Amino acid sequence: MEIPLDSLCIKNLWQSLGHEVDQISQDATGYLAAFVSDGWIVLTGAQVADLNMALVHGISPQAWLEDSVNSFKTRKIPGVVFLTDSVSSFMSQAASDLGLENQGVMPHLARRSDLNTPEVATVDVSNYKDETSLRQAAQLQSNAFGYDLSELNMTLGGKVLDNPAVQLFVGRDCGRPVSTVMTIADGRTRGVWNMATDPGYQGKGFGSAVLARALNYSRQGCNLDHLLATQRAESLYRRFGFRPIGTASTFTWQP
Repeated sequence: MEIPLDSLCIKNLWQSLGHEVDQISQDATGYLAAFVSDGWIVLTGAQVADLNMALVHGISPQAWLEDSVNSFKTRKIPGVVFLTDSVSSFMSQAASDLGLENQGVMPHLARRSDLNTPEVATVDVSNYKDETSLRQAAQLQSNAFGYDLSELNMTLGGKVLDNPAVQLFVGRDCGRPVSTVMTIADGRTRGVWNMATDPGYQGKGFGSAVLARALNYSRQGCNLDHLLATQRAESLYRRFGFRPIGTASTFTWQP
């Protein structure tokens, strides 16, 4: 099912992405977030590139991009820069000139929140608000993507689960945490974040079960779900009704 979105709606979704990361990392070690000229810069003290982020979307982004990259370089932390469709055609060269490495394109996907998603009754999936489950979710991300666990934990704000907009889901196999996802409501949109499945359990339906429970949970007030996907995972999200609404050209900086 196609999703008719005008340019203002898509712009608001990019702004929501920044708000959502802001809610994940509030009170995290060395955390800083700023919203400037329709773009976000989100920095933490951790060496996790995915959360030292600049999201560039606006009418005069070049100086803002330079400031963001200079922040990465000054603090000697890895960084990732997402250039949205509105600026990537003329900003990609500027990003390369600043010494960033082009990592390709990530699809930006969305779906209507009212779509019903059948759940897998045989998989134990619950919504959690405790510190232990949050750290278990971080461990799953570390296992799935190779992130350093101690540094990943530094990007999670101490009050993230006190935030009613944030919901954490963990799927378990005989009590063992094997898959996780987080959703973050921002007004009438809801972002899907930090989805990860332990490598030994991938391809066995655990990730689908966790995602189904998360999408069916507490949809009141939300019209649209959205996420940035890896190209490898895009087919999974399409099965849940997500469709492309844009892309983000992705550049990274390593000190």
